[in-house]
Amino acid sequence: MSSLFTAGKHPAYNIFNTSVQLVGDCFYKIIDMDKVKQPKTDRFEKMPVVNLAAAGIDVGSSSHFVGIGQNKEDVKEFGVYTEDLHAICRHLVAAGRTTVALESTGSYWQPLFVLLQQYNLAPILVNGKFTKNVKGRKIDVKDCQWKQKLHTMGMLEGSFIPIFLPKKCANIIATAKHWWIMRQAISTRCKRHYG
Repeated sequence: MSSLFTAGKHPAYNIFNTSVQLVGDCFYKIIDMDKVKQPKTDRFEKMPVVNLAAAGIDVGSSSHFVGIGQNKEDVKEFGVYTEDLHAICRHLVAAGRTTVALESTGSYWQPLFVLLQQYNLAPILVNGKFTKNVKGRKIDVKDCQWKQKLHTMGMLEGSFIPIFLPKKCANIIATAKHWWIMRQAISTRCKRHYG
């Protein structure tokens, strides 16, 4: 019986990268560890890097975490005020990053997104369910590092965003809208009063 298994003529021989040896009256499986499949997380780690100059930002209501790499010292926390947002942009430019992935969290992402555009950092806005549903996520990795890693491997796709008007244009439009409303109100009063 052992000659049938070792000769490789049995149909089940080496289907699972194993060989069978007869020792005494018992069969023992010997697994060839070079042919064993790697775990999925190891294969995920070996994916090709598409964009080396990518960063990830975890947007929050009280602070923003910026990740420019996978080491502990590559994560930095910033505030949410305008000077803090400018500091984020300067930090990313100094680190040589050209594109940034951030999650659409409420409305907190909007001022940061506009500033990132002004600093020519090519931000992409990603839906949170796409970053959380990717297999291989590790619990001890901060969200900003996870976004940075996925963006580096080209696994994130930006959401559609209508073109942001510059702040000056938005102010002009708001002022024009205000004057239009005021003009209509005065016109209505004049018609009532004078007939």
